[in-house]
Amino acid sequence: MNPMHVRFDFLLIRQVMRLAGPLVLSMTGYMLMQFIDAFNITLLGALMAAGDTRWTSVATGLLYVVFVGGLVVADTLRLGLYAEWTWATVFVLVIASVWIWRFRAGVWKTIRVIEADGSPTELP
Repeated sequence: MNPMHVRFDFLLIRQVMRLAGPLVLSMTGYMLMQFIDAFNITLLGALMAAGDTRWTSVATGLLYVVFVGGLVVADTLRLGLYAEWTWATVFVLVIASVWIWRFRAGVWKTIRVIEADGSPTELP
């Protein structure tokens, strides 16, 4: 097939461009949020390394249940791709706020991972 004889569907191209333009902008905004997400992972790792594992694990599980539930609701109501990307961005901001709050609360400072004699603590 000669590539010069390929017909372009300009209506389809126009529709793709109409959808892709705002989507690329929203995805660019979310890419900036990746820095905050990297911060989330680092702060969560720091909290868990300090021994704050039970609370952070439960909080992570609950937050992800809410996140996936929001995606299911957005999909069920057919709110569209923009709503789902917005929800993902809100989720990243919320989880960052939770980790910052937990870190600033200082609970991790009182958790004893290793006893004074060097032996690990026993689980209840």
